[in-house]
Amino acid sequence: MNKRVILFVAFTIVGGLFLLVIVLNSDAPSLLQGATAKFQLVVIGSGGPLDQTKISSFLVAPLSSQPNVTFLGLDGGTSLSGIREALSRGCFREILRTSPYTIDPKYETLTQLGYLYHYRISTYFFSRAKLDRMAGWLLTEEELAMETENFSDNLWPKKSVVGLPQTLSLLKKKWPLTSSFTHVTYENLPEGTDYQLPGMDMTLRGIPLGDDSSALLIQHAGDYLVYIGGIGPDTYQNSTSRLLNLWKKLAPLLDDGKLRAIIIECAYTNEVVDGRLKNYLTPRWLMFEMHVLNEEVKRISKNTNNNHHRIPWGREEDSWLRGQTVLVTRVNQRDWLHRLSTGRSSLQMIEEELNDLNTLGISFVYPKQAQRYTL
Repeated sequence: MNKRVILFVAFTIVGGLFLLVIVLNSDAPSLLQGATAKFQLVVIGSGGPLDQTKISSFLVAPLSSQPNVTFLGLDGGTSLSGIREALSRGCFREILRTSPYTIDPKYETLTQLGYLYHYRISTYFFSRAKLDRMAGWLLTEEELAMETENFSDNLWPKKSVVGLPQTLSLLKKKWPLTSSFTHVTYENLPEGTDYQLPGMDMTLRGIPLGDDSSALLIQHAGDYLVYIGGIGPDTYQNSTSRLLNLWKKLAPLLDDGKLRAIIIECAYTNEVVDGRLKNYLTPRWLMFEMHVLNEEVKRISKNTNNNHHRIPWGREEDSWLRGQTVLVTRVNQRDWLHRLSTGRSSLQMIEEELNDLNTLGISFVYPKQAQRYTL
């Protein structure tokens, strides 16, 4: 074998191991430039339903509440398997190091995973009442309900589930067994009203997107995240203004620099026929909607001097979204079942297609399971 090739391979291996150490033992990477992080986000899963160990689910909490942090779950497609993977990668290392778990006899019968799930995740939000949004949570809570019935000493702290009234109503209708979860309470998020999470310095506002889907606007210390459930382009929805109404709500926050991140789905590549896009986005339509959002920010902007929004590297389009963090989630792994014409994975294709279309200078991030970010 050529010595240069051997050296290259060795360097790649060493570099890979070095990078692994950095990921496992460093602080969470920040997705912000020139700003102090307000939120922390742990990726429990970020894919579509074909990989049942990594279906989209996130944990979010204020960064300032570390180490006594209690998380809000954003969907629960993946539950214990994803939390265990994040635990093994060091995402909860600081929480466990400084928590009463190691010194309070109350927790001596619990594993680290049991402690995190029972005592550090207090609430779940479901963006819609579909199985892939709650499969992991549903299976876990059904088992815990049986434990509570059969082992009287396993009286876990109560959890709450929040969502729009129509989402929670449909959830109970589809899965009547959830009514037997005596340790779970259900709280409606009335449209247009801020809900204060008990014991957490965060407020929530649910925003309907139609067809049982919804978005969640999360506020902490005057800054925001938005988590967007399954939605297709307005052009192919029964209503032509669902996303537009959401963009109108987000535009003032973007103009004021208060929106830390947008978490949105992009399920399929541009190969999918447009007419089949109800409740789904492709890179082409995601960028189309980002342009609609950009125009909305431009329309209401209080900043009349927009030179700092102009895109470098020769792209001359004015952008109010330059550098805005957008996390792209729930990519459906069609390459698991189909040989795609490009020979690349669905995620690789979506990354390339978004990069080619990104004339707004958006900072797209593709989160993977067991990563932790500060925002």
